[in-house]
Amino acid sequence: MSLNIVIMAGLVITLLTAVPVMTQILRHHPKGLIILFFAEMWERFSYYGMRGILIFYLTQHFLFDDATAGATYGSYTSLWRTATSAPARPSSSAPSCWSPVTD
Repeated sequence: MSLNIVIMAGLVITLLTAVPVMTQILRHHPKGLIILFFAEMWERFSYYGMRGILIFYLTQHFLFDDATAGATYGSYTSLWRTATSAPARPSSSAPSCWSPVTD
């Protein structure tokens, strides 16, 4: 019973704060910003959702133990982090023709 009250209070507070924020966004920001926001939100939702589904799938379908599933999950995360975190400037040992930034 008390959990339902907490959920209802959370929904009411969310709606009370969402209405002024959405009003401000629709009035003062470019319309394309809303599209960008929802595209970014959906990308994050799918990335974190796929990570959770990966662990579930590995342990339930392939019957991996928790350690092996965790190692596979860690490999997936490190691969994603490596691919998305390229340095802004190449190292000083790289030839200057590789640098997109001119000095």
